[in-house]
Amino acid sequence: MKRGERNRKAFLYAVLAVIAIVFISVFVIPLFSNYSFSPGSSTCEDFDGGVEPSIAGVLKRVNRDGSINIKTDSCSGNKVKEYYCQGNQWRSQTLSCAEGCQYSTPNFEDKEYSVGGCKQESEYCGYDRNRLAIVEIRGDYYDSIEVHRDRCNEERQLVTYSCNGRAAVAKIDNCLPYGCGVDPEDGNAKCMQGSNGVFRE
Repeated sequence: MKRGERNRKAFLYAVLAVIAIVFISVFVIPLFSNYSFSPGSSTCEDFDGGVEPSIAGVLKRVNRDGSINIKTDSCSGNKVKEYYCQGNQWRSQTLSCAEGCQYSTPNFEDKEYSVGGCKQESEYCGYDRNRLAIVEIRGDYYDSIEVHRDRCNEERQLVTYSCNGRAAVAKIDNCLPYGCGVDPEDGNAKCMQGSNGVFRE
């Protein structure tokens, strides 16, 4: 093979290689750029629907690298720190709760979280059918029911409940000098009359 012919073939191969590289760069690589070769876009989702202080909400943000951030609404005294989405970013604001703030434990993606939310105004307060507990119903559609039964706290004080209008209120009795206990006959918390298991009526 003559030297000039070899040079022409080498030049032709070089041109073809350049064309192939340009073709792959311009047409092939972009076809796969939306898949695993490049990071995806971040997303943000608020599962209580936005700024809803009376709903105990969970926020989930998926970052571009695939990592996940979970934010939960939280109580601070009579205020709730409310998380919400703004585009694909999370934001928060602190709001006052007229009826106070309370925690609940919703299940989110097979995991239980402690989440804060403003208490809703009571719609009803009264005894249950056996007159063993105070029942408090909140929400326009009776979607939150709280049952308050007399109990002994950690300090062995007796905590009793009654209704003040449509709201349940607690009263504490120190039960001096013997403290609080549970009467085995009826299962109710009571002040003890003595150390021998006698209860005050």
